[in-house]
Amino acid sequence: MTHIISKPLGEEFLLYDSDKDAVHVLNPTAKLIYQLVQKGMDIDAIGQAIKENFSIEDEADIKKDIQNNISEMEKMGLL
Repeated sequence: MTHIISKPLGEEFLLYDSDKDAVHVLNPTAKLIYQLVQKGMDIDAIGQAIKENFSIEDEADIKKDIQNNISEMEKMGLL
């Protein structure tokens, strides 16, 4: 099991994978996605939270972007 250490870094978020000795810095949007996935929220709830936190129009379809972000984090072993 991968051991991830997280730490706030200003508006960004630092993740350290101790197994791979790798550091990842998430921007504010990726940080929110990471935190909400960790809480077990689904894509729709994550999308709503992003729209509320980053002033994105309700009509904007951001589900694909969220899924791509989650998939990338999974590939890196962060989720």
